[in-house]
Amino acid sequence: MKRGMWVVAVAELALVAWSILRPAAAPQPAQINLFFTADVHGRLVPCGCFSGQLGGLTRIATMIGLGQLPGVLKVDVGDAIRGSADYEVIEYRAIQQAFAKIGYEALNVGHREAQLPAATLRELKRTSPVPMISANLRERAGGALVFEPYRIVKRGPWRIALVGVMDARGLPESLDESLTVEKMDVALGRLLPELRPKADAIVLLAFADEAAITVLARQFYELDVILGGKVKQPSQQLVRENRSVILATTNQARALGTLKLRLDSPGKVTALAGEVVLVGEDAPQQAGVDRRPARAALGARQFG
Repeated sequence: MKRGMWVVAVAELALVAWSILRPAAAPQPAQINLFFTADVHGRLVPCGCFSGQLGGLTRIATMIGLGQLPGVLKVDVGDAIRGSADYEVIEYRAIQQAFAKIGYEALNVGHREAQLPAATLRELKRTSPVPMISANLRERAGGALVFEPYRIVKRGPWRIALVGVMDARGLPESLDESLTVEKMDVALGRLLPELRPKADAIVLLAFADEAAITVLARQFYELDVILGGKVKQPSQQLVRENRSVILATTNQARALGTLKLRLDSPGKVTALAGEVVLVGEDAPQQAGVDRRPARAALGARQFG
């Protein structure tokens, strides 16, 4: 091979190697609008009160739009089911279908869902059009997780991890005998070191009260956002603790959590705004979201 050709070949090889080994360019900052619910309590439609027909996923669908949208994330923090009766499980399947139509990305498991037997939960997991997650709900026999502990979604080049946990406190009396709940800090302590390299931002869906959420924020610097659901009332304002921003909602689908985030770089998330808003009568009900079975088929009492 002539010297000139040899030099060209070496240069081309070096260029290929550099293109493979060079650090990937950091993604451009992006804004994410995050909407979340908790304690839906089977409220697919407004509350049925004598006055002030508030709440319902049919109204929430109007407020945040249908389907998965660029720059938007929609999640549920837990307790979407009304109870453990057979007709309430059927109702919950309709709730899952509504979540899918609205474009939810993940459904965390709360205390009411944990009243169901492991076999029922596995079947709900199999048929749900939206992934159900929980990093600390386990089968008592064998200790296997009932659900995937997290899922990673992408918005542009950004990888956002959605992790689910529930606080075991307050559960022993209602927890189904086929299940057990691992301590949140134990589950997260094992999971987060593995998850951090896979995600640019980590959002924790924590069915826990304010005190427990604060402890998690202080203990785990990896948590960029914590969304709470087992609270007495919705957050009055955004809370910042350690590296986490915290917001919580409740009140049977009458309140919607909204959070505007800027993803600056991997592991650096800035909260631009956040509040919990009332789901009022001024939001029309979205047609096509209510897909419950006919009342007559299951008995009129179930959807009261």
